[in-house]
Amino acid sequence: DKASLSKPYPSIIIAAGRQAVTAAMAFREHSFTIVLQNPHIKSTYFDMVIPPLHDEVKGENVFSTIGALH
Repeated sequence: DKASLSKPYPSIIIAAGRQAVTAAMAFREHSFTIVLQNPHIKSTYFDMVIPPLHDEVKGENVFSTIGALH
């Protein structure tokens, strides 16, 4: 719902999981977006992607971790 995407926008959006990726994409023009797992779409749609190393996500904005963040 676009009515709920009104100012002030959050400075940072941190999304974890496939369903949260869609919500993060809605804010990407207004907020710094971070995805904590494999987004299953191009990593370039986000400012930073932090997946576990075993997800094998590649890209300039990808910073893989040895284990999952929690």
